[in-house]
Amino acid sequence: MKTHSSNNTLICYSVSGESAELIKLINVFINNDDITIASITGNEISTVARMSRYSLTYKEQEYWIHRYYELSSQISEFYITEALISVLNNRNSK
Repeated sequence: MKTHSSNNTLICYSVSGESAELIKLINVFINNDDITIASITGNEISTVARMSRYSLTYKEQEYWIHRYYELSSQISEFYITEALISVLNNRNSK
């Protein structure tokens, strides 16, 4: 049994979960046993969510201008991140 030499987590954010750049980045780390991949995305069946060991999803309407400029709100992602940090800080302080 191989043991992990580190405790690293790659947290990926994506509204659609289909960003080509992010998928390419995840592919670099997906077979690395020292990296745990987690995602926060607006699409629970997206490529990014399926590639992640842990996936948190939310519902947020996507807004695009001219197909290339995404103006979707990132507030949901930051709220989830802040809540996770708070839980972890409280757990570690006990």
